[in-house]
Amino acid sequence: MSQQEGGQRLIQAVQRAIDILECFDSPDMELPLGELSSKVDLNKSTAHGILATLVHNGYIHQNPETGRYKLGPRFLEKSLQMLGKMSVYQTVHPHLVRITEEYQQTSHLFLYVNEILFCADKVEAAPFVVLSSRIGCQLPFHATASGKVVLANVQHDTSQRILSELQFTRFTPKTICSKDVLMANLFAVRVKGYGVEDEEIEMGTYSIAVPIWNYQGLLGTISVSGMKNRMITIEDDIIRDLMEAAASISREFGYIVPT
Repeated sequence: MSQQEGGQRLIQAVQRAIDILECFDSPDMELPLGELSSKVDLNKSTAHGILATLVHNGYIHQNPETGRYKLGPRFLEKSLQMLGKMSVYQTVHPHLVRITEEYQQTSHLFLYVNEILFCADKVEAAPFVVLSSRIGCQLPFHATASGKVVLANVQHDTSQRILSELQFTRFTPKTICSKDVLMANLFAVRVKGYGVEDEEIEMGTYSIAVPIWNYQGLLGTISVSGMKNRMITIEDDIIRDLMEAAASISREFGYIVPT
């Protein structure tokens, strides 16, 4: 069905989906079906059908334990593709540009939202290496430097929940596919303050990541990725520069960096 408004033809089903999305005032808000159907003045059956479609496409996430709904990763990814107007991008991007120019390796900003880690910015060192990451893509926690950094720094109950649901997909012969091995790796990340990915998601590549914080907690990571044979020769310098950049970024977002 459609309706006319201001001379424009509106599709009712699409409008209803938008009305449901508008019910969520923050990424963390969870709402039950009954409250959502009441807010948009739809019967539960119709609201449930729209929600099921949004869940299937990743724009809404349903908590398997409570049945409640919240904004999904695809919605958040699309929103954050507009990072050019956001303070996170404006603060982090110059650091990525500087690091990429210094080392001629690809640098990234990964954001951690709703237990999803995804690429929010990327400065590529073309034509030296073209990596598989792209803005908006989600990272597997077990096979990436940034994923390990996040798991090592979130609260214990959160990391355990993520680990309990983690699919240990094998991307290369070097991918960590054991929870015990991963846990030992996470301990090393906490001790050293940075994480490494050594050909675990793409053969021939090597990545280093460090956490960035705001006043509320873990914001995400910044990382450098490139061809392994080059990266291991400049690893110490990259780690130093990443940590200095992360401390500067975190201070700007209100995080008190330990001395």
